[in-house]
Amino acid sequence: MGLTLESFDTRYLDGMTGLYNRAAAGNAHIVPLTPELFVELVCRKSYFDPATLLAAVDGGQVVGWVHWTVTGPTEHWYNRSRRYARISMVMVEPGRLDAGVLLVEKATAALRGQGHERLLGMHCDGGYPFYRGLFDGGEPMAPVEFIASHMALGYHGYKVEGESVFKVARMSRRPAVVEAKIAMEYRDVPLAELPGQSELGNESWAGFEPRVIRAFAEGQDVGAIGYVMQPQLAARLGHPAANIFMLGVTPTFQRKGIAAALVSRMLIASWERGAREASVGSDIYNPAPHQTYAKLGFEPHGLSIGRLLNAPASQ
Repeated sequence: MGLTLESFDTRYLDGMTGLYNRAAAGNAHIVPLTPELFVELVCRKSYFDPATLLAAVDGGQVVGWVHWTVTGPTEHWYNRSRRYARISMVMVEPGRLDAGVLLVEKATAALRGQGHERLLGMHCDGGYPFYRGLFDGGEPMAPVEFIASHMALGYHGYKVEGESVFKVARMSRRPAVVEAKIAMEYRDVPLAELPGQSELGNESWAGFEPRVIRAFAEGQDVGAIGYVMQPQLAARLGHPAANIFMLGVTPTFQRKGIAAALVSRMLIASWERGAREASVGSDIYNPAPHQTYAKLGFEPHGLSIGRLLNAPASQ
């Protein structure tokens, strides 16, 4: 029958998730996908549009799929008036680059047809509207294991524009408390209670229960760390795991040990919830967090890559 591109239908989910799981087989920190989990984390989001997901089918078998999206930012620190056009996911069977090339071509044309010139390829800019919490902790940039995905994006000129080092800290005992250099207070609250958090940001975490530890000094809100438990990883790792998805300190309060104090409290909080390891993704070009995480036992474990195509829509 030959290769065809088919509109999304739940009857393709077995093939789609099977392809994803084969691509992720070498990385124990990538959550296995089932059709049921895909429906929960992707299809049930209010802004999911099935018309933006295509499956490449050949001989009745799914050999690739692509999902493109246009949303506002999911993180409170991005400009809410801005729209982010991206290929959120592309999966390709090894040896079927023809399918990947065709899928990325269709997705790129659809996004350009809406007038978008800056196209993200599995990139973190603007946040994570879909596939959050599934791989490399909580930040769905494309792991290096997704080689065929990178090839398909690269074929169409999506250049490497972001690199994140994925780090892991294993906990054999309750972590020690690290104190800041100044007097601090801390509050551990659900992410939804963070000032400025949007409904889109909350919904992007469908299926998970993210939390934030907020730091206060001198009567001011001076920093925060966001973390989330990843129960689905227990089957692969042999124990529950947690992920840091956000860490920040107000510039005037930096270099006072607040970041390290926040990370230590996140480790303790996740330990008490059953985690025996924690992970984080950190921009490879930002040295300060690397030093903080290294002091608290985090070691490099992998690399994730985001891609960008920046060209006039008329091309």
